[in-house]
Amino acid sequence: MTSSMLDIEIRVLVVKYGFDNVLKALAGTSAATVDEIRQMLDAQERRPRGKRRSPRPLTASEVVATLKVDSSTKREVLVDLAQQFDGKVLFSELRHVLRFLEQHRIDARPKSRASSVRVLFSHLAQLSDEELKNLAAESRTGGDSWYSDLSSEIIGKTEPPPNSE
Repeated sequence: MTSSMLDIEIRVLVVKYGFDNVLKALAGTSAATVDEIRQMLDAQERRPRGKRRSPRPLTASEVVATLKVDSSTKREVLVDLAQQFDGKVLFSELRHVLRFLEQHRIDARPKSRASSVRVLFSHLAQLSDEELKNLAAESRTGGDSWYSDLSSEIIGKTEPPPNSE
């Protein structure tokens, strides 16, 4: 906390008296010259500041905005699907994404829904307009819930979904 207060006070001094005057006053109160202080400041600026954060993953809407799509109809459906994906309506869980990728023979094993966005929507952009419209309509009706997946698996109607572990 004292460091942030010091930063604020120094900024006030620089605004009030100017950078060069503050440096001269600092040199007058310390054993260093103005040039030595400038060198120390330059060295401090070049020093690494610590661990950088990795950028946040792009949302589906941001990915769709970057995709090159041949028709406006397809773009509209992709934007709709992206909004559904971002709202966790479409492929609400990673296991749903993995199942879709597996069904379409896409060789990718994302570790999270967020990390699957680029590969998923790149593939969706390659589908026909009709396939995209069907997917959008199916997602609006709710598709299969976790419970219906489980009951179908118990009854033996479908294969078990891919393990998301």
